[in-house]
Amino acid sequence: MLQPVLGRLNRLHYILISKVCVHQVHSSSSVCADSRYDGLYPGHIHTTPFQKAMLAIGSGVAVLQDPYRHDMVAVLGETTGRLALMNIRDKMRNDPEGYTILTERPRIRLSTLDLKEMASLPDGSFGREYLRFLEENLVTPDSRADVKFVDDEELAYVMQRYREVHDLLHTLLGMPTNMLGEVAVKWFEAAQTGLPMCALGAVLGPLRLNARYNNQCFDQSLNCSTELMDHETFNVYSRCSHPWVLGLCRTAIGPAASSASSSRDDGRKASKTSEKSST
Repeated sequence: MLQPVLGRLNRLHYILISKVCVHQVHSSSSVCADSRYDGLYPGHIHTTPFQKAMLAIGSGVAVLQDPYRHDMVAVLGETTGRLALMNIRDKMRNDPEGYTILTERPRIRLSTLDLKEMASLPDGSFGREYLRFLEENLVTPDSRADVKFVDDEELAYVMQRYREVHDLLHTLLGMPTNMLGEVAVKWFEAAQTGLPMCALGAVLGPLRLNARYNNQCFDQSLNCSTELMDHETFNVYSRCSHPWVLGLCRTAIGPAASSASSSRDDGRKASKTSEKSST
């Protein structure tokens, strides 16, 4: 009798903490934005180290309660990822194509994608499969939140690019958008970027999965993610209308990626089972 009640009170306590932290920092940030806004980039909100810590705590608690709070995931990534973003930026500067990306600042948006040309590409090409992923999952690159709390204009672009290539990684790895697929992509992103938010999702995400049913599928996804960790996908200038063959892309970056798509259906079944068991 008491345990369910205590469980509800505990959840309410965590929710209250996250709301208070996020509301407090947003309120103080708006004051700072009025008086100390430095105009680094559109939408930038200057925050002090203390405010960033409060944002990180509040958003972290909120994400633990609901991993699908994408707004809180975004805040957590921005307030904890400065060192990782600097490392990514430095690697991109030392790579010819990465340097071009930093110079030209390409964006992955509906306004920059030629959807008609992508739809005309043959099945199995990267652009066609990426468009199919967007259509099947009812997602759009425009849904990615703009960066606000990164206090460096170039690092803010690196964070924005990380968000915009997320769905490209789903396509490349052959992973769906269910919990299993997101955890597998987070493993890959953690190895690629070193972002604390990605590492947190990779470590804590499996706790929400039905281990007995999908352990084998998850192991396959984890192997795929770790084998590809040395290949810098950030330094690939993603031209989605180019008729690249998806299978060749996977083979080029690592043998594990070629088998990743074969576990897509198993992953969907595993995630559905785990979601049912958690309700």
